[in-house]
Amino acid sequence: MISRRPTRGVASGFVLAAIVVLAVVAVVAASLLARPSTTTSSATISPGTNGSAVLPTLSGSPAAPTSAVATAASSPTPRGQWANTKYGYTVVLPEPYHVSPVLTREFGGAHPAARDVFTVLSRAEEDAAMQGQDCEVQCSALNGAAVILIYTDAGSMTPRQWFEAGNTPGSPGTLTDVTIGGRPALKIQPSGKYNVMYVVADGKGRMYELAYEFCHIATAPPGATIAKVEQLFASFSFT
Repeated sequence: MISRRPTRGVASGFVLAAIVVLAVVAVVAASLLARPSTTTSSATISPGTNGSAVLPTLSGSPAAPTSAVATAASSPTPRGQWANTKYGYTVVLPEPYHVSPVLTREFGGAHPAARDVFTVLSRAEEDAAMQGQDCEVQCSALNGAAVILIYTDAGSMTPRQWFEAGNTPGSPGTLTDVTIGGRPALKIQPSGKYNVMYVVADGKGRMYELAYEFCHIATAPPGATIAKVEQLFASFSFT
């Protein structure tokens, strides 16, 4: 009987071929892994976030903004913001309201200490409307204006205690507890010569009276509206 055995040369050929195939597969796999991804991600602006960038993660959920993004997203000063640095408050002035250089004044006392007036009138229009008056009572130049009176002798009084002590002269109408500048306030409607007055304390001994009058016998000047004055008062903030 003749037995046949595979020659060593044939076996070695199969081994060599297998090694070559494995080497080719390894080179191709390494090339695919090293190739850069063609998928790109970009920062998107989320509405209502003041332009802050929201960076997507691999899972699709927003990642925490980097320090550079946080810096770029800092809120700008609102357009029309006006600050009283001496008496510690700000308001945002709707067009065409602006601070009055004529009616805004310091009184040199404590009750009130000062008065800020925001008007739609020009300087010439204010002078004509004042007609030589000091505009403390029933002045047509205050028709449609926003008035903020600042008192520095309130101590620890609340707005309601301030009212009950007789510091808001005139025949009061309806009293309503409200909030102004994040603090408890009192709305008086009407209050003396004003259609509406808001009284609020800063907790540091000052009391603020925010008021307006739209005369019943005279038309308000163009651009002056109750809605805009209410908007101005709603923006009131302590600093």
